[in-house]
Amino acid sequence: MKFTDILTSFQVSGRHIRFDTIEVLPQGQGVLVDYVLDDSGNENEERGNSNLLIVDIGFNTVDILCVEEGICSKRWSDMIEGGGICRICDIMNKHLQKSEVFLPEQAVKDVLLKKELSIYGQKNDYSTVIRNASEAYTDMLEQEIRSRWAPFLQKAHKLILAGGGAYYVGNFSGYSPGFVYTPYLSEYCNARGFIKYLVARCQLPTTEVEGVRDEGLS
Repeated sequence: MKFTDILTSFQVSGRHIRFDTIEVLPQGQGVLVDYVLDDSGNENEERGNSNLLIVDIGFNTVDILCVEEGICSKRWSDMIEGGGICRICDIMNKHLQKSEVFLPEQAVKDVLLKKELSIYGQKNDYSTVIRNASEAYTDMLEQEIRSRWAPFLQKAHKLILAGGGAYYVGNFSGYSPGFVYTPYLSEYCNARGFIKYLVARCQLPTTEVEGVRDEGLS
């Protein structure tokens, strides 16, 4: 059974739910739609025809979506496996283990979020450790992108840093002002984009929404 078939018909709490049609869009395309469409589902024509390198930073992976003149490129798009902010957590975890503090992964994530941890009633501040780890992560990510996507970067109009992990990425150096763009509340980019996509689909009689044309990524 195909994945789309499973999504077309299923049960929730004993209730049968069915959809006539299902579309599956790659996660990074939500970031693209959020950038190209306004809240009413209308396209910004200049943005819709741009060359974009979208970096969707998650916990374990970093998804790279390259867009050429508004069209998603299967040739250039790829993923950095193990390149997410799990690397910052690894540095944080090793630092804690030096003090014989051994935590499960989720607890390390909490330390990363709160930047502190109470040990035997003593509150410890780890903001400096996290800042240093974030700087090291930023350097790694920038070098990886330059190494693998340099030809595309040269013709890109924007490099978009999105996803929850974007909060931990510092400044990318060597680019013109405004080239690197981090959306507001970047962890919600994909969700915002998919909502805008649905709004636009409700407005258009055709099956295509401008700004999400692709070369078979979906």
